[in-house]
Amino acid sequence: MTETARDAPETADDCMLCTRCLRTYADRRTCPVHGDEPLLDVRDDNILWRLAQEDDRLSRRLQHRWMAVGGLATGALWVGVAVLGWNLGAGFIFDLAWLLGWPAVCAMTLAGGALGRRRYRPRYAAWTRRLEPDASR
Repeated sequence: MTETARDAPETADDCMLCTRCLRTYADRRTCPVHGDEPLLDVRDDNILWRLAQEDDRLSRRLQHRWMAVGGLATGALWVGVAVLGWNLGAGFIFDLAWLLGWPAVCAMTLAGGALGRRRYRPRYAAWTRRLEPDASR
């Protein structure tokens, strides 16, 4: 039997995880789909900690990408408004763009980070869930 991360975590029979296809297998050392991919024993807590760290790394990477997109897009808009104000000879638009530009870039960078955090779906949550402290205590 095989399972994916979106289904239930491993059973007693299925405890070897392929990190590329996110399926668990019983009594195997390599993935049948990805022949060169060694399987990880998800009963081992050290393996689960590594998978949790990989999820954290992927989450931070997505957050940083969205922060860069938010900051760069707002920065480009900020410079565009400043140049437009300068070319039109409207000094107050130029001054206003420089005054409000930095807070806008910072706000959109933070908003991009929040969006990246919200959009991330952990790959290995079905297996690493048992590492989390019990919330009912």
